[in-house]
Amino acid sequence: MNSNLLHLLLYFSFLFPLLNRALTSEIERVPPDIKWDPRGYVFYCPCMGRFGNQAEHFLGAIAFAKALDRTLILPPWRTYKNIPFSDFFQVEPLRSYHQVILAEDFMKHLAPSHWPKGKRHGYCWLPPGSGAQCRMKDGNPFKPFWDELGVDFDEKIVYHLGTRVQDPYERDKWKKEFPPSNHPVLAFRGAPASFPVEEQNRQVHAFLKWSDKINEEVDEYIKSTLPPGPFVGIHLRNGIDWVQVFHLNPWLPQLDLAILGRADHFIGNCVSSFSSFVKRERDFNGKPSSFFAFDD
Repeated sequence: MNSNLLHLLLYFSFLFPLLNRALTSEIERVPPDIKWDPRGYVFYCPCMGRFGNQAEHFLGAIAFAKALDRTLILPPWRTYKNIPFSDFFQVEPLRSYHQVILAEDFMKHLAPSHWPKGKRHGYCWLPPGSGAQCRMKDGNPFKPFWDELGVDFDEKIVYHLGTRVQDPYERDKWKKEFPPSNHPVLAFRGAPASFPVEEQNRQVHAFLKWSDKINEEVDEYIKSTLPPGPFVGIHLRNGIDWVQVFHLNPWLPQLDLAILGRADHFIGNCVSSFSSFVKRERDFNGKPSSFFAFDD
């Protein structure tokens, strides 16, 4: 046998197992439950306010995705940086309500082939005849939110439809104007939802369960800090009329929320989305709550 041919055969016999292992390893890294959904996706920036406001928008956004029968891409929570959704909440309970996928998993495993660069559209609501432009990434937190996910938009699309898609007429308009065959990912500048959360969407909070990490830290705090027995949780909005209130961690208010949810009784503030979060959680867990109020 020609020596050059022999060397070539030996080279390929060495190379093929390496390539096979590399390809197999890449396939194994994709979780088996991550598959492209031909019914389409909803993606949005939780870019209004702090966590309480973002949580209210989330309830409306997942209800919007469910009504359109599109998978919701769970966006990171927005602080001074993106915090993965699963850092604060479990993903699996939400799947009892509707199909969801973490934004990080979507961008890593599905976006490169199904929502590639060059074909990413952004969607903005603007009033008819306003002449304004769709600016998906203007300002903070819009630009850093999408940048941290590695998303740029190649085309911006303005829509004038409402987001109350529980109405069959409104839902049909969305499906006709933006079919998943031509609009596989509806990536919105902001949440496709009302603020505050609409009454019919409060039920979704029953599927919002704190992550194991949050629960473990709350268990440890209650055990090591609070005296044995029942306790009352109070949410005050600090200002010149209040002395500074104690809280567990000023950089992680989610722990405060989870502790207030565990209290034997909760007293909240009726003008706060922070208190609203606690009240909804307690309602679905059958725990009593009340609010500060002024006499008539």
